[in-house]
Amino acid sequence: MPEDQVFRGEATAIPEALTGLPGAGPAWEPSGHNAANAIGPALVTPLPAPVPGPDAGAGNPLSLQQEQVWFARQLAPEGHAHHAQTMIHVAGPFDVDLLDRVLTEMTRRHEILRTTYAETDGTPCQVVHAPQPVRAKRVDLRAHREGQHKLLDEIAGAELRTPFDAEHLPLIRWTVVQLADEQHELIVVAHHLLHDGWTFSLLLREFRTLYNAFGQGAESSLPEPGLQYRDFAHWQRATLQTRLMQEQLAYWQNQLRDLPPLLELPLDRPRPATQSFRGQTIRVDLPDGLSAGLHGFCQDHEVTVFSTMLAAFHTLLYRYTGQADVCVGSWFAGRRVPRTEDVVGRLVNTVLLRCEVDATLGFADLVEKVHRVVLDATANDLLPFPELVRVLNPDREPGRNPLTDVLFSVDDSPSEGLVLDLAGATGTVSGHGNAGGDGSAKTDLHVTVTRLDGRGPDRKEADGRITLLWEYAADLFDAATVQRMADGYLRLLADAIHRPTAPLFKLAVLSPQERKTILDDWNPEPRPTAHADAGPLVRAGSGVHSRPGGHDGLLVHDAVRAQARRTPDAPAVRDGAREVSYAELIHRADSLAGILHARGVVPRAVVGVCLPRGADLVIAQLAVLFAGAAYLPLDPENPPVRLADQYTAAGAVLVLTDRVTAERLPGDLPQLPMDRLPEPAEAVPADRPPTRPDDLAYLIATSGSTGRPKLVMVEHRSLANAVAWRCRRCALGPTDRIGQVASPGFDTSVMDIWPTLVSGAALYVPDLDTRLDPERLRTWLVEEGITVTELPTALGERVLALSWPPAPALRELITGGDRLRVRPAADLPFRVLNEYGPTEITATATAGHVDPAGSDGPPDIGRPITGARAYVLDAGRQLVPPGATGELWIGGIGVARGYHGAPGLTADRFVADPYAGVPGRRMYRTGDLARHLPDGRIAFIGRRDRQIKLRGYRIEPAEIVEVLRAHPAVTDAVVLARSAEDGLGEKRLVAYLEAKDRPDLRQQVREHLANRLPRYMIPSDVMVLDALPLNRNGKVDERALPAPGPAEPEAGFRPPRTETERRLADTWCAVLRLERVGVDDNFFDVGGHSLLLAAVQRELARQGHDLPIVTFFEHTTVHQLAAYLDDRAVAEGKDVDESGGAARGAGRARLDRRRAAARSAGVVGGGDSTRQQT
Repeated sequence: MPEDQVFRGEATAIPEALTGLPGAGPAWEPSGHNAANAIGPALVTPLPAPVPGPDAGAGNPLSLQQEQVWFARQLAPEGHAHHAQTMIHVAGPFDVDLLDRVLTEMTRRHEILRTTYAETDGTPCQVVHAPQPVRAKRVDLRAHREGQHKLLDEIAGAELRTPFDAEHLPLIRWTVVQLADEQHELIVVAHHLLHDGWTFSLLLREFRTLYNAFGQGAESSLPEPGLQYRDFAHWQRATLQTRLMQEQLAYWQNQLRDLPPLLELPLDRPRPATQSFRGQTIRVDLPDGLSAGLHGFCQDHEVTVFSTMLAAFHTLLYRYTGQADVCVGSWFAGRRVPRTEDVVGRLVNTVLLRCEVDATLGFADLVEKVHRVVLDATANDLLPFPELVRVLNPDREPGRNPLTDVLFSVDDSPSEGLVLDLAGATGTVSGHGNAGGDGSAKTDLHVTVTRLDGRGPDRKEADGRITLLWEYAADLFDAATVQRMADGYLRLLADAIHRPTAPLFKLAVLSPQERKTILDDWNPEPRPTAHADAGPLVRAGSGVHSRPGGHDGLLVHDAVRAQARRTPDAPAVRDGAREVSYAELIHRADSLAGILHARGVVPRAVVGVCLPRGADLVIAQLAVLFAGAAYLPLDPENPPVRLADQYTAAGAVLVLTDRVTAERLPGDLPQLPMDRLPEPAEAVPADRPPTRPDDLAYLIATSGSTGRPKLVMVEHRSLANAVAWRCRRCALGPTDRIGQVASPGFDTSVMDIWPTLVSGAALYVPDLDTRLDPERLRTWLVEEGITVTELPTALGERVLALSWPPAPALRELITGGDRLRVRPAADLPFRVLNEYGPTEITATATAGHVDPAGSDGPPDIGRPITGARAYVLDAGRQLVPPGATGELWIGGIGVARGYHGAPGLTADRFVADPYAGVPGRRMYRTGDLARHLPDGRIAFIGRRDRQIKLRGYRIEPAEIVEVLRAHPAVTDAVVLARSAEDGLGEKRLVAYLEAKDRPDLRQQVREHLANRLPRYMIPSDVMVLDALPLNRNGKVDERALPAPGPAEPEAGFRPPRTETERRLADTWCAVLRLERVGVDDNFFDVGGHSLLLAAVQRELARQGHDLPIVTFFEHTTVHQLAAYLDDRAVAEGKDVDESGGAARGAGRARLDRRRAAARSAGVVGGGDSTRQQT
C-alpha cells in the first residue's frame, strides 16, 4: 500500500486542495478499494446537499453538536473545557494593523464568527450580528526581557481561562504579544460553539491567504462561502428523518445492542457526582524505530495506522479493565456531505468504535477486526451523536458521559511545527486546539494521535513521527497513573508489531521494574519472627520450608496444650455465666478425645461438630484435633437436609452435638451428645501416628455452583500460619479478651478461637440478642472489656457508626467477609483492621488498617499476610500493571488442599503458581476483581463471576437456581442480588422464575427452599415471569429483569385486624421499607434478615415490649408475633386492646392450652414455650 494511503482518511481529514497542505485525515484510512467499498453505500444514496437557509438574525436553531456543547456549558459555566487555544509564533516583520483587517474580513465572511446565543422559552438559538471591525488585543513585552517567557505563559493561561459570555461577542479572541521588534506571539482562543479542528484549519488557510494578499495591496481572491453554519444547522435537523439517516440509526442500534456498562478504568479517586472538567495532558512520542515498525506493519497487512493503533488501545483497555467488550469514542470530522467541507463551524461528530477483544487472538487478527469496525463506522458517521444518545436513551450515571467515557482520535490537521509563509515573516504553530494541554478534560480519558511533521505549505514529504496526547480527568487520575498507562501502551504496541501472531494476553505491558516491584517488593518471601506466645506456630506455619515428612514446630492444638501448661488457671472461654479455665479445657478435650478413640475415630478421620457458639464447641473442636482427626463445623441453624449433605459429602464418622441441637439432625447420623458423654474408656494412645503439617485440620462448607456446598480442606500448616500471623498482628497475649461473634460454620470463627487459645487470651461469647443488635453489642464489648473482636462487615459497619466512650478496652476491631464501604470516624478510640480471605485461603489472605474518614475512596484490603502472596492477573494469568483491574489470585502457605471429593473443581481453582519461584507451590483463583494501589496495597473491586457476597456470606446463585429448578412448577430461574426499584436500601436476593403463576406458587417455592438451604440463601423476593428475557446471544438479559419493588403480597393477603397486628405491621413496614404487610407474611420472606431484626426489636421495646431476639425467630409472621404478645399480656394480667375483638378470649384459650401441655411435659412455669438454643 502506498505511503499516503496508509495515512489518508475520512475522519477529520482536510482535503489537500482546501488547505494546500499534504497528508490527510487523522484516521489515516486508506484511499484504496477497502475504503471505497465500505463507504460506497452512503455515497450512492447521498443526502441532499445543504442550501442557504432563512435570513440571518434571531431564531436560528443550534446544531446538535452545538446543543451538546451548550448543555455541557451549563454544568460548568466558568470552566474552560470547551475553549480551544492555538499559539502562532511569528518571526520577522509582522503588521498588526494588517492583522486587524484580516480578522475583520474573516468575520464578515463567516457568520459563525459573529454569532451569539440566547434562550427563547428555554430553547437556545443562534443570533447572527452585522459585521463589525475586529481588533486584536495588543500586549507589549519588549521592556520585559527577563522573565518574558513566564509572562507569556501567564498571559496565554489567562486568555485560555477567561470565560466567554455566549450572549455577547466575541466568542473567539485574538491576542498579539510583541516580544521584540520582529518577534510576535499570536494567541487564538475560540469557544467550541464555533470551533473544531477542521474549522481552525480553514481559518488558518484564510488567514495566510488574506494576510499575503492585503500585504501586497491586493484584494481578497477567496470566493464567498456557499453556505453559512446556520444553513448547516437547519439542514441537519431537516434530514434526521430521511431514509439514509434512519438506516444509519438502525445500524447503530444494532451495533450498540446489549452494550455493556461503561469502561471502569482504575481510578485514583472516587468519581465526583458532577464533572468539574479539570484535566491535564501527557505527551508521549513514539520512538523512531517504533514509528518505522508501525508503518511497515500497516504496509504488510494493508491496514491503516489508525486501525492498528486503535487495536493496540483496545487491547490496553482490556488488559487494564478485564472488560472484553470495549467501546470507545472517536472524533470524526463530519464533512463527507457535499458543500460542508468549507463551512466554518463545529461539525465534528463522535463515533463509537466497539470491538470484542478475544485475548487468545493474535494482534494481526484483532487489527483486521478493528479495521472493519472503523470502515463500517465511517460509512455510518453522518448520524449526529447527540441524536443517537437521544434515541438510545442509555442509563445515565452522575459525573459520566453517555455511552462512553474514553476516546481515541487522530488529529492530522495543521498542528505543532507547521510553518506559514506570511509576506516575509514565518508563522510557526505551536499548539493547535488542546494539543499542549489546557488544564481541562471533557471525558475520563482522550488519547489523540498526531503527526508532527514540521512541514511547510510547499513540503510534500513527511518524516512520519507520531505523538500521543493523553488528556485525562484530573479529578480521577494521578499523572503517574496515566503516564504508566501511556508507557504500557508503547510497550504493548512495540511487542504487537514485533509478534503480530502472539496471543493478546501475552503481549508485554509491564516494565521489568514493575514486575520486580510486584513479585519481590509487594510479595516478599516470609521471614518469620518470634512472638512471645505464638513463636512455635511460626515454624509450624512455615512447614512448607521444612524437610519432607517432618515439621519444625508445634501445630495449633499442641500450642494450646503448651499454653495451658503456662497458665492453667487462666480463663480460656467465657460463655455467659459459665467460665472454663485452660486446665479444664485441656482436661475435657483430652477426655473427649479418648471417647472418640474408643468410638473408632482414627487419625485423619473427619468428625462433625454441630454445636452453638460456646465452651462446648471449643472443647469439641480441640478434642477432634487431639484425636488426630479433622473437624467439620456444622451450623445448627442450617436445614437438616443441608447438614446431612455436608456430613455425607465429608465422609464424617460421627457428629458431636448436644440434646437440643440433635433434634435438627437426621436420626440416622451417628451422634455423640456433649451433655451426655460417657466416661472415657481410655486415653488416646501415645504411640498413635503424629499429626503432620500437611494433615487436614478441618473441612468447612462454602456455597457451591453445582447446587451442593463445596467442602474446603484446610491443612494444619495453613491454619498454623494464619493463627501465628493474627497473634503477631494484633499482639495478642494472656491479658486479652477476644469476642467471638461469628457463626461456627463461618471460617471467621477459626480466627476467633485458635489465636485466642494459642496466645493465652480468653474467648468471650455474647448471647444471640447481643450478637444481632449493634447497640447491645457495643455495650457488651465495653462492659466485658473486650480488647479484640472480629465482626462480619455488615454488622461492623453499623457498630462503627455508633458513638463510643473515650477509652474502652477495645483496641482492635476486625472486619471481614464482605466489602467494607465506610471508614471509621477520626476520633474512634480503637483501630479498624480490614481483612480479606476466601475460605480456600484459610480465612485471611490480606489485611490492612483502615484510615479514618476523609481519606479518598473505599477502604482497601491491605497487603498479603505473612506467608501469603497476592497476584492480580488477567484472563491469561499474566500480571497486570499496577493500577489495572484483574482477578485476584492468592498463593502461599495458606492455600487449602482443595475441595473434598471434587478433583475437577480443585484442578480448576487451585493451580501451579508460576510466580513463586519454588516448585510445587500453588495459587487459588478467588474470582474477585482487584487492583494494586501505587504503594502495593490492594483495592477490592467486586466479583468476576456470579458469586454474591451478602451480609458477609459467600453465596453461589447457581446453588439456589439448582434448588429452584428442582421444583416441578419452575421451568427456569435466575437469582440476583438487587436493590429495590428506587435504588435505596440494602441489596437483597431476588429470584426470577419462569413458570406459570398461581396463587400459592411463591409460598410453595419458599417452603421448598427453606427445606434445603440456610436462611441467608433464601431470596427475599420471588418474581414470577412468563419467560425470562434473553439478549441477542441467547443468554438471560439481566438488565431487562424488573427491579424488585415493595414486596408483593401473596394471594389470599390478609390485612391486620387487631391493634397489636396493626402496630406490628406498621413497624415492619417502617424497617423493611414496604408499603404494606399481611399478617401471614414471613419476616424473612419480605426482605428481613437478622440485622434488621434488631431494629424491630428496638422499636417494640420503645412500645413496651422487651423481647429477646430469639422470639422473632420463633414467631416469624405478624399474626404469630401478635398472638404471642397478646398471650403474654393476658398472662401478665394486662388488657388486650378491645379493637382486637375476640383476640383476648382466644389468647387466654391458647395460654391455657400451652400451660396444660407444659405441665404434662414436666416444664415448670409454662408461660413461655421451651426455646431451642441458637
